[in-house]
Amino acid sequence: MRTFEAWRAYMASSRADALFILGDLFEVWVGDDIAHAPGFAADCVAVLHATAHRLPVFIMHGNRDFLMADGPDAQLRRGVAR
Repeated sequence: MRTFEAWRAYMASSRADALFILGDLFEVWVGDDIAHAPGFAADCVAVLHATAHRLPVFIMHGNRDFLMADGPDAQLRRGVAR
């Protein structure tokens, strides 16, 4: 959880002009049930949505990001990527 909190803090305070996620945001298989459960994925979406209010966020779908098509991250691709 410390890593996630560090990432959240960095995203909230980064002085970057834009955020580019070039695929494979996560390099771990957590199972397809994560798409239907609240928790980590929803927290990640919330961080990225908050970031998108401050700066442009661009996302390129990677081969390990298959849940982005159907899961909670689908809202991220529709509402954040510009």
